[in-house]
Amino acid sequence: MTITVDQAQPANWLTFADSAVHDGVIRLDAAEADNAVISISAADLRDKYPATGLVPVIESPLAALPLSHEIGARHTVTQVIPWQTTTTVRLPTAPSGPPSLWPLPNDLIARAGSDHSGSEFLLEQTTPQTGADARYTELGCYAWATLVSFTVRRVPGLAGTVEVFRANTADRQRIAQLLEYLRSIPEKPATGAFPPAPPGERPLLTLLWQLPPSPGISPGLTSTPLVADRTFIVQTNLSTETHSGPRAARSSTAGQHFAAISDCERFLTLLWECSVVGGGGYWMQYRGEVPDSIFDQDGLARLSLLVQLSSQCGVAPDRHLFAFTNVAVVGDGVDPASVALAARAVNPPELRPVASVDPGQVGFTARFANPLADDTPQGRLRRLYGLLGFQLDPTTDFCGSVEGRAVSPKPADATDELGFLVASEAAEEVWDLTRIVDISRFAVRHAPAVPTAPPSVGNPYAGVTAGAQSRVSVWFQDVFGNRSGSLSQTPVPVRYTDPVIGVGAWPSTTLHYTVEPSGVLADLAVSVDLQAVTYQPGAADPGSAAADAATRDRDRLVPVYYQVTQPDVRAALLTSLQQDPGSEPTPLPVDVAVLGRYVIGAHALLGSLAMIASAPATDAATLDGLCTTYGVGFDELGTANAGTAISAMLDADELAVPVSAAFRNQDTIAGLCRRGRPLARPGTGAARRGQHRAAAQPVRRARHPAARGGGGARVAAGRGTRRGAALHPQDARDGQSGPPGAAHPGVRLRLQRCQGRGLVRPAGQRSDTVGRRVGVPGPRCPVRRRAGGVAERGEAGHVPCGRGP
Repeated sequence: MTITVDQAQPANWLTFADSAVHDGVIRLDAAEADNAVISISAADLRDKYPATGLVPVIESPLAALPLSHEIGARHTVTQVIPWQTTTTVRLPTAPSGPPSLWPLPNDLIARAGSDHSGSEFLLEQTTPQTGADARYTELGCYAWATLVSFTVRRVPGLAGTVEVFRANTADRQRIAQLLEYLRSIPEKPATGAFPPAPPGERPLLTLLWQLPPSPGISPGLTSTPLVADRTFIVQTNLSTETHSGPRAARSSTAGQHFAAISDCERFLTLLWECSVVGGGGYWMQYRGEVPDSIFDQDGLARLSLLVQLSSQCGVAPDRHLFAFTNVAVVGDGVDPASVALAARAVNPPELRPVASVDPGQVGFTARFANPLADDTPQGRLRRLYGLLGFQLDPTTDFCGSVEGRAVSPKPADATDELGFLVASEAAEEVWDLTRIVDISRFAVRHAPAVPTAPPSVGNPYAGVTAGAQSRVSVWFQDVFGNRSGSLSQTPVPVRYTDPVIGVGAWPSTTLHYTVEPSGVLADLAVSVDLQAVTYQPGAADPGSAAADAATRDRDRLVPVYYQVTQPDVRAALLTSLQQDPGSEPTPLPVDVAVLGRYVIGAHALLGSLAMIASAPATDAATLDGLCTTYGVGFDELGTANAGTAISAMLDADELAVPVSAAFRNQDTIAGLCRRGRPLARPGTGAARRGQHRAAAQPVRRARHPAARGGGGARVAAGRGTRRGAALHPQDARDGQSGPPGAAHPGVRLRLQRCQGRGLVRPAGQRSDTVGRRVGVPGPRCPVRRRAGGVAERGEAGHVPCGRGP
């Protein structure tokens, strides 16, 4: 077959060139040609034909997608305590930077306290700035440790001697667990919670303190070398001579009632005993460079004791965490601003199940070898038929479906050591064909519809019963819809994939109980209530705030309703009032239908509240009246209408806006008009009440109501003034200079009474024809509508009236 392509019309932008195929690649020659000739011979077709029978290379056979999979857990370590020290830091390797202490998060401490699997924990770092491709690597220099704190008070007249008070409850418990691990309390038998300590295990103590804040020093802990044999803790309440411990230290570092810090176990024991008895009667004497600035004005200071195990800071460190471990000592100079730390368990890892699909969904998956590099007839056929067609078959619990859109292959997902998805070149060698289907839409049976409840057709658990399953038929096909000759059917179980939402997690729902007598027994009555006050907007909130909150919580109740209406969901009440000694509380059955009725009612109420909108106020003609009628202030009124144009709120032709001007004592209105000075903007230094000074003369404030539009307004003087006046500047007449809206010489002004207050108006001019006014922004003022669109009330400032114009 030969195909010739010519230029039917002249086209300078299109040229042809001679070409030839070399090793399967089309190469163009330099010479131009008159046309393009494409020739395909029978031999070419035979050489490039695909195979006639498909034999896929299966990496993973077709199966239902697991509803859950396990991933590892990382515990982020975010807090850091800088450690400034001149002592030798005990770490497995030499530190590469300043040391630091990283307190462990509470969830990791709890995990270590309940760990009976013997997992080791690694401390890893990553750089979050690199984005999703950030990888974790283990730190090179770190060790697990215990940090406890206790309070001391300086003993007057005795340098380097302090009275020791107890550690807090948590630190006291850590010290006790340390001593139990070391088997240092003979009268207390081992509980078996800790494994046997390795031979030669011993604690190593470092005393730290916090310096007062000072420029150039980061807040943290500090330590300096101490004379180990001269730093003691002494139990003094059993001796009449307080220095008996230190004198005995000349020949010994520990005794029944004293211990040097070098005798670590005995030192810890006395510190624990001091904490148990509540402090008092225990003194500590230290010898070293401990500054007096660590004590406050009451002579109190907070000391910290870093306890490291010799097995965890040696050359081959033990990475196990114990119930008393609460800090990591890091010597790598980590910058917390750019590096994030996290701990993870290994040998064995800490795994937790997570759902592979959302509620109401199922899926199927298969994996095949990628045939892109295979140029054999079979490889070409696999590339052509690389799509996976499917449809759902009808079962007892679910209906069938029509043919779905074919599944396209994609590179298989690679995972890291914790099961998280990562990019990998090896994944390109495998085709992954996975499809997730919303199976709840095909359920045969749905719960009866309730008018005020969520729609039953949206229930993601529809059709989920014991042993419920769907079935999928799949086949290979090409992009033109040609199918492979045989189908493959696979059953797909339908199960729950999400946890049950407890009553404590229901929105705005509270539980309370009462115990009522019932013969020789007692009845425990538990009430479930909706706190409707949550949806009452505050005075400063718009009406839509309640609707928004109700909408959010109504949507949160939807999955709750679907869960409590499932036929296989049960509820039980656990209480210590029904509990046998040494056992768990006995589950008391609860009628789930009662909870279902509560959820339906709460959903109906929230649905009604969600339809609430901001209602316009109609019972008052002025803003002042609105505030009085509805019990709100101008601030709340302005906040509620922050997004509304003034013209949409006020049915008026103009709005009087106060404007401020500054003047000296004995200035008159006529003098202000004669000078024609510009009006000062409110909020500037010349317009603030009671804060004006000019040329050592006391300055008062005059406020001029201005308006926009062409109408007039009568604005009363401000509240609280004995004799107030409001200046209405007249329009600039033709041929007169001055700022727009300013009064000019020759204008006659007279003072009249308006509602018991003074009003200054140009003589002979009506109140509704004052003329154009300057629209300078100013504080808000209450306005009341009158006939003709005139604002009747406003606010004006103080004007001296001792001398008339």
